[in-house]
Amino acid sequence: MSPIRMLNHLLSSVLSAFQPLFLLLTRFYLAFVFFTRGLARLINPDSPLGDAFQKELISERWNESLSVFESQFSVAFLSSEMSAIIVTSIELVMPIFILLGLASRFAALGLLVLYVVGLLFYIDMANLGALSSMFPGVDIATIYQQLIVGLLLLLLVCWGPGKLSLDAVLHRNYTTRQY
Repeated sequence: MSPIRMLNHLLSSVLSAFQPLFLLLTRFYLAFVFFTRGLARLINPDSPLGDAFQKELISERWNESLSVFESQFSVAFLSSEMSAIIVTSIELVMPIFILLGLASRFAALGLLVLYVVGLLFYIDMANLGALSSMFPGVDIATIYQQLIVGLLLLLLVCWGPGKLSLDAVLHRNYTTRQY
Protein backbone atom coordinates (compact mmCIF):
# COMPACT_ATOMS: atom_id res chain seq x y z
CA MET A 1 0.00 0.00 0.00
CA SER A 2 1.36 3.42 -0.94
CA PRO A 3 2.13 6.01 1.77
CA ILE A 4 -0.62 8.31 0.47
CA ARG A 5 -3.23 5.55 0.77
CA MET A 6 -2.00 4.69 4.27
CA LEU A 7 -2.20 8.34 5.31
CA ASN A 8 -5.66 8.65 3.78
CA HIS A 9 -6.82 5.52 5.60
CA LEU A 10 -5.38 6.73 8.92
CA LEU A 11 -6.91 10.18 8.53
CA SER A 12 -10.26 8.69 7.54
CA SER A 13 -10.25 6.39 10.58
CA VAL A 14 -9.42 9.22 12.99
CA LEU A 15 -11.98 11.63 11.54
CA SER A 16 -14.70 8.96 11.42
CA ALA A 17 -14.35 8.60 15.18
CA PHE A 18 -15.31 12.28 15.59
CA GLN A 19 -18.33 12.13 13.26
CA PRO A 20 -20.91 11.34 15.98
CA LEU A 21 -19.62 14.20 18.12
CA PHE A 22 -19.69 16.60 15.17
CA LEU A 23 -23.27 15.62 14.33
CA LEU A 24 -24.27 16.03 17.99
CA LEU A 25 -22.74 19.53 18.09
CA THR A 26 -24.49 20.34 14.81
CA ARG A 27 -27.81 19.25 16.31
CA PHE A 28 -27.20 21.37 19.43
CA TYR A 29 -26.39 24.42 17.31
CA LEU A 30 -29.42 24.03 15.03
CA ALA A 31 -31.74 23.42 17.97
CA PHE A 32 -30.41 26.53 19.69
CA VAL A 33 -30.76 28.70 16.57
CA PHE A 34 -34.33 27.70 15.75
CA PHE A 35 -35.66 27.40 19.31
CA THR A 36 -34.40 30.84 20.27
CA ARG A 37 -35.81 32.24 17.03
CA GLY A 38 -39.22 30.79 17.86
CA LEU A 39 -39.00 31.91 21.48
CA ALA A 40 -38.11 35.44 20.37
CA ARG A 41 -41.48 35.59 18.61
CA LEU A 42 -43.15 35.15 22.00
CA ILE A 43 -40.82 36.68 24.57
CA ASN A 44 -38.70 39.77 24.36
CA PRO A 45 -35.12 38.46 24.74
CA ASP A 46 -34.16 41.56 26.74
CA SER A 47 -36.83 41.07 29.42
CA PRO A 48 -36.30 38.85 32.48
CA LEU A 49 -38.36 35.66 32.46
CA GLY A 50 -39.53 36.19 36.03
CA ASP A 51 -41.03 39.59 35.28
CA ALA A 52 -44.44 40.21 36.88
CA PHE A 53 -45.73 41.61 33.60
CA GLN A 54 -44.59 38.64 31.53
CA LYS A 55 -48.12 37.94 30.28
CA GLU A 56 -48.34 41.47 28.89
CA LEU A 57 -44.83 41.19 27.46
CA ILE A 58 -45.73 37.94 25.66
CA SER A 59 -48.86 39.55 24.29
CA GLU A 60 -46.92 42.63 23.17
CA ARG A 61 -44.15 40.56 21.56
CA TRP A 62 -46.67 38.30 19.84
CA ASN A 63 -48.45 41.36 18.42
CA GLU A 64 -45.10 42.58 17.06
CA SER A 65 -44.54 39.18 15.46
CA LEU A 66 -48.01 39.27 13.92
CA SER A 67 -47.36 42.69 12.41
CA VAL A 68 -44.11 41.37 10.87
CA PHE A 69 -46.02 38.45 9.36
CA GLU A 70 -48.66 40.84 8.02
CA SER A 71 -46.13 43.14 6.39
CA GLN A 72 -43.35 40.78 5.24
CA PHE A 73 -44.59 37.20 5.09
CA SER A 74 -47.97 37.53 3.44
CA VAL A 75 -49.16 34.18 2.08
CA ALA A 76 -52.22 34.10 -0.17
CA PHE A 77 -53.85 30.97 1.26
CA LEU A 78 -53.13 31.59 4.98
CA SER A 79 -53.94 34.44 7.29
CA SER A 80 -50.95 36.18 8.82
CA GLU A 81 -52.01 34.96 12.27
CA MET A 82 -52.20 31.34 11.12
CA SER A 83 -48.80 31.68 9.39
CA ALA A 84 -47.27 33.09 12.57
CA ILE A 85 -48.74 30.26 14.67
CA ILE A 86 -47.49 27.58 12.27
CA VAL A 87 -43.99 29.04 11.92
CA THR A 88 -43.60 29.66 15.66
CA SER A 89 -44.83 26.15 16.47
CA ILE A 90 -42.40 24.60 13.99
CA GLU A 91 -39.53 26.69 15.38
CA LEU A 92 -40.34 25.62 18.94
CA VAL A 93 -41.14 21.92 18.42
CA MET A 94 -38.79 20.70 15.68
CA PRO A 95 -35.59 21.76 17.48
CA ILE A 96 -36.52 19.50 20.38
CA PHE A 97 -36.69 16.53 18.00
CA ILE A 98 -33.39 17.56 16.42
CA LEU A 99 -31.73 17.95 19.81
CA LEU A 100 -32.88 14.51 20.95
CA GLY A 101 -32.05 12.95 17.60
CA LEU A 102 -35.59 11.58 17.35
CA ALA A 103 -37.05 11.63 13.84
CA SER A 104 -34.44 14.28 13.28
CA ARG A 105 -34.26 13.89 9.50
CA PHE A 106 -37.97 14.74 9.26
CA ALA A 107 -37.59 17.59 11.73
CA ALA A 108 -34.59 18.96 9.83
CA LEU A 109 -36.48 18.62 6.56
CA GLY A 110 -39.39 20.56 8.03
CA LEU A 111 -37.07 23.32 9.23
CA LEU A 112 -35.27 23.31 5.88
CA VAL A 113 -38.56 23.85 4.03
CA LEU A 114 -39.46 26.63 6.48
CA TYR A 115 -36.00 28.11 6.01
CA VAL A 116 -36.18 28.08 2.19
CA VAL A 117 -39.68 29.59 2.18
CA GLY A 118 -38.46 32.30 4.56
CA LEU A 119 -35.50 33.02 2.27
CA LEU A 120 -37.81 33.36 -0.72
CA PHE A 121 -39.62 36.19 1.06
CA TYR A 122 -36.34 38.05 1.59
CA ILE A 123 -34.72 37.54 -1.82
CA ASP A 124 -34.87 40.47 -4.20
CA MET A 125 -35.54 38.55 -7.42
CA ALA A 126 -34.61 41.58 -9.54
CA ASN A 127 -31.00 41.46 -8.28
CA LEU A 128 -29.90 37.84 -8.59
CA GLY A 129 -26.22 38.75 -8.78
CA ALA A 130 -24.06 39.09 -5.71
CA LEU A 131 -25.35 37.86 -2.35
CA SER A 132 -25.40 41.34 -0.87
CA SER A 133 -27.68 42.62 -3.66
CA MET A 134 -30.06 39.66 -3.36
CA PHE A 135 -30.83 40.50 0.28
CA PRO A 136 -31.21 44.29 0.51
CA GLY A 137 -30.77 45.72 3.98
CA VAL A 138 -29.13 42.58 5.37
CA ASP A 139 -25.43 42.61 6.24
CA ILE A 140 -23.18 40.04 4.58
CA ALA A 141 -22.26 38.31 7.88
CA THR A 142 -25.94 37.53 8.52
CA ILE A 143 -26.30 36.19 4.99
CA TYR A 144 -23.33 33.85 5.46
CA GLN A 145 -24.62 32.71 8.85
CA GLN A 146 -27.97 31.85 7.28
CA LEU A 147 -26.24 29.94 4.49
CA ILE A 148 -24.32 27.92 7.08
CA VAL A 149 -27.55 27.14 8.94
CA GLY A 150 -29.12 25.98 5.68
CA LEU A 151 -26.15 23.77 4.87
CA LEU A 152 -26.17 22.24 8.35
CA LEU A 153 -29.88 21.45 7.98
CA LEU A 154 -29.15 19.84 4.63
CA LEU A 155 -26.30 17.85 6.21
CA LEU A 156 -28.68 16.55 8.89
CA VAL A 157 -31.31 15.62 6.30
CA CYS A 158 -28.76 13.73 4.15
CA TRP A 159 -26.63 12.00 6.81
CA GLY A 160 -29.00 11.79 9.77
CA PRO A 161 -28.36 12.52 13.44
CA GLY A 162 -25.46 10.11 13.96
CA LYS A 163 -24.72 7.46 16.57
CA LEU A 164 -25.33 9.77 19.56
CA SER A 165 -29.08 10.04 19.01
CA LEU A 166 -32.33 8.40 20.02
CA ASP A 167 -32.81 7.35 16.39
CA ALA A 168 -29.60 5.30 16.60
CA VAL A 169 -30.58 3.79 19.96
CA LEU A 170 -34.03 2.83 18.68
CA HIS A 171 -32.53 1.44 15.50
CA ARG A 172 -30.04 -0.70 17.45
CA ASN A 173 -32.73 -1.97 19.81
CA TYR A 174 -35.23 -2.60 17.04
CA THR A 175 -32.86 -4.42 14.69
CA THR A 176 -31.19 -6.63 17.34
CA ARG A 177 -34.40 -8.11 18.76
CA GLN A 178 -35.27 -11.64 17.73
CA TYR A 179 -38.96 -12.38 17.54
